[in-house]
Amino acid sequence: MADESTSPCSTRRFAPLAARWLGIGLTLLALLRFYWFVASANLDGAWPTYMNYHDLLAEGFRAGQLHVPVAPHRELLTQADPFDPVHIRLWLWDVTLYRARYYMYWGPVPALLQAAVKAALGIDRLVGDQYIVFAAFSLCALAGALLIERVQRRLFTNAPLWLVLLAIAAFGCANPVPYLLATAGTYQASIAAAQAFLLIGLVFAADAVWQRGSAAVYLLPAAGLSWALSLGSRVSTGAAIGALILLVALARSWRDSPFDWRVLVRDGLLMGGPVALCGAALLLYNRLRFDDWFNFGTDMMLTTFPFRLSAEYVLVNLYSYALRPFSAHCDIPFVSAPWAPPLSVAMPATLSVPAGYQISEPLVGWIRVVPATWFIPVALVGAYRSLRRSVQRLRAEPRDVYSLFSLAAFSLLVTLTGMATLGLYFATMRYLSDVTSGLMLLGAMGALALVHAAHRMRWRLPALGAAGLAMLATIAFGVLLGFEGYNKHFKLFNPQLAAHLQQTYSLCD
Repeated sequence: MADESTSPCSTRRFAPLAARWLGIGLTLLALLRFYWFVASANLDGAWPTYMNYHDLLAEGFRAGQLHVPVAPHRELLTQADPFDPVHIRLWLWDVTLYRARYYMYWGPVPALLQAAVKAALGIDRLVGDQYIVFAAFSLCALAGALLIERVQRRLFTNAPLWLVLLAIAAFGCANPVPYLLATAGTYQASIAAAQAFLLIGLVFAADAVWQRGSAAVYLLPAAGLSWALSLGSRVSTGAAIGALILLVALARSWRDSPFDWRVLVRDGLLMGGPVALCGAALLLYNRLRFDDWFNFGTDMMLTTFPFRLSAEYVLVNLYSYALRPFSAHCDIPFVSAPWAPPLSVAMPATLSVPAGYQISEPLVGWIRVVPATWFIPVALVGAYRSLRRSVQRLRAEPRDVYSLFSLAAFSLLVTLTGMATLGLYFATMRYLSDVTSGLMLLGAMGALALVHAAHRMRWRLPALGAAGLAMLATIAFGVLLGFEGYNKHFKLFNPQLAAHLQQTYSLCD
């Protein structure tokens, strides 16, 4: 008998598999090189630094304390109300002040990881938060690539490899990822880290839903640990994490027949255990810092932009994140998100803007600059068909379960992860990244489903063309918007390169 590893059949299977993963690997390497180019402003040596608050907290942890190693200004501590903006010159901007010490109100996980890395590498100097942003978005790209690859391989086998690779590139370049890399500060680090661990956990969970047997059970604690790290990076992901745990347990129980409540409870505990431990640790962290289990420090911030929530802001925020227009011009980068656009430009006349709502921060709606998301309705139709087949057969096939699970999980990444910011009195580009991953996964799923359904039909070529162009347009918008970031990144840190690009590619007279 011929050796299976060298048989012709084995060779035929290996060749396309090797090409597949080689293509995915090269696409990810290209994305990481692009991230490096943006975050570094294409400079040698240290990257541009916008903030280093996570590193300050990391240094506090390394010193055995929960506050940062920066003492508040002595004059500030003598004021009757140190939180009054008249004392802004004395503040360490946007941190929490409690009992004459500075604390960070962001989740501690990024700082803990940075402290561990610095200790392992023997680094003693302050390190900017831009490296956390780069690492987190790189992990997002990896997790997004694995999720897209699995959706295509398990559900849409008629879609070609080049479209999968293009979808992965679009996922990694979709606005606002390059935009945030071009202003890689503390806020961006917290958001990106939370998204990275959320997506990594979803990769483990999706594999557990697809696979059968006891081996799949071991994927669930890995998903729970990843989601615990996400919660510890940004507590606002808690609602989505709880819903994902329930969704995974239900999907695995629905797939197996007969339904067993013991399996449902077991799976929920395997995923929820690490998350519950992390939640308890965060509450203890609050108690040790602020003498209050449920105080995360947001009510003691030194900022002129305190959190102000109201249901009356939801509608205008929904419009802003979906449809806020961009500015077009003949200079590089041709499109931009302006600061403080006129109300008549930012909002339609038919939409009533509540009193106190601010339109000062830059933002571009995802419908306008992420064309890959235009295929989301196709994904919804495909999931509806899977549900209808399951109801008619009175049982669910693994493929239908995975289709419905993917749609539901990606939808949770769009809805529950963004709920916390919809009630704020302003909208901004960085909060758009709370939902962009889910939007892009849904869009990629829809594009792959369309091409798969068009297999051997007359409209396959138009379907391929539409999907490919949408992915390319998504990449182009993300790259162009990312050139400036919040603070005209390349013009500020690499003016020679910015001037060269302007002279070479400008369309102005």
